[in-house]
Amino acid sequence: MLAMAAAILLVMLVGCTRYYYSKPGASYDHFAADHSACVGDIGIRSSSREYVQVSPEAYRRCMLGRGWVREQQTEPVEPGWFRGLERERIVHVYAPPPPPPVARPRPTTDKSESECRRAAIAGLSNLPENRGCPP
Repeated sequence: MLAMAAAILLVMLVGCTRYYYSKPGASYDHFAADHSACVGDIGIRSSSREYVQVSPEAYRRCMLGRGWVREQQTEPVEPGWFRGLERERIVHVYAPPPPPPVARPRPTTDKSESECRRAAIAGLSNLPENRGCPP
């Protein structure tokens, strides 16, 4: 019972993470252009040539080859990180990639600096109630 409670707590503390792509100085338009180029280059085209089947491994290699870095990010992600294809799928050749997540304002807190420091030491600084602590 204690082990199950510990596992649930660990999942809650870690937060939701998914893979995103980033490249220094790149905008969503840069990401969309490279995404579309990779999909068009590596995808297996349908008979109508409008759709392609995309392998996630080939997509990753293509994006990394174009200078993108793929890393796990805790959501909500910071600006400059974009979500690519993570599983095999059939997509329209000219379909844009998922748009960047909407920036959410960081909540402010009235916690003291020492409370924020304790949260950081405990590894809890990513929790919503601890965001916005003084540096």
